[in-house]
Amino acid sequence: MRKLSLVLLVVAFACNSNSKKENYKKLIIPVWGTKCEIIYKEKKGVAVEEYISEFFKELSDQISTYDSTSHLSVANRNESKYVSPYMLALLDLSKEMYDLTDGVFDPTVQPLVKEWGFLKQEGKWMDTTRLPVILEYVGLDKWKWNDSLIVEKPTKAAIDFNAIAPGYATDQIAFYFQCQGIHDFFINNGGEIALAGNRPNGGPWQIGVTSPETQSKEKGDTLYKLTEICLATSGNYINQFEYEGSKYGHTISSKTGMPIQTNLLSATVIASSAAKADAFATACMAMQMKEAVDFMKNNKLKGYLIYMSELGKVERKMVD
Repeated sequence: MRKLSLVLLVVAFACNSNSKKENYKKLIIPVWGTKCEIIYKEKKGVAVEEYISEFFKELSDQISTYDSTSHLSVANRNESKYVSPYMLALLDLSKEMYDLTDGVFDPTVQPLVKEWGFLKQEGKWMDTTRLPVILEYVGLDKWKWNDSLIVEKPTKAAIDFNAIAPGYATDQIAFYFQCQGIHDFFINNGGEIALAGNRPNGGPWQIGVTSPETQSKEKGDTLYKLTEICLATSGNYINQFEYEGSKYGHTISSKTGMPIQTNLLSATVIASSAAKADAFATACMAMQMKEAVDFMKNNKLKGYLIYMSELGKVERKMVD
């Protein structure tokens, strides 16, 4: 399954009108078709902007599917078996999440995503008679690798880390801040969030989720006043298409090859890292609302679900 990098999570009153109060600084960095928003309390002698710029360049050079020359793109085309450091980290993390979700989270759905038209985010109905052939090379369990090489993969198989890389990037930036002694920060990389310390005007950060009724990125359901935490949101109500009277979202099942039909509109998950929250939220979007609640409770996850009730009303549920 795959989650597009859409900004579903918003900050409510994170900085009021002054992001530089108390020496706070705000950065907005375009990356992978979305943006990374960072607010942090400055520390003398720490070159944050230089580090982040170099980090995103190096990460993109290794795992971006937007760049045809990246290490991942070249490996997907079977032109190299080399596994670069960030590729290895994301392969290992993806395998962990693949196992934890019984294969529901699977970054090898890229060929299916392409067939359904979601690589360019428009969506289209595909010739479903082709699904059995495509599914033969979908499944992370069909890939084998070691610390430096891809040992085995189906020839036509391809990986897309879109549903875990944004969270991973968030975690890496948060780790950098902590190592540099910066303890007050907010990182939102396309909806994958890490928080620590306090916001510029004091007190914990305030987070909200974009409402399916308004789909506004400026207003949403205020959820939490929190800190020292990671969370991510995945949703289907922004990028979808209609075919023969039914709507289909961009979450694709790696088991059936079809877009998931679910009453769940969005899932926000709190986890030990933004990358894991990213993957867990994506996995939840392959489930019905009740299944997602059970899944979160079984994995001791907290979060917030928006779903369509049997009466056709948009409802919300906190999972504690």
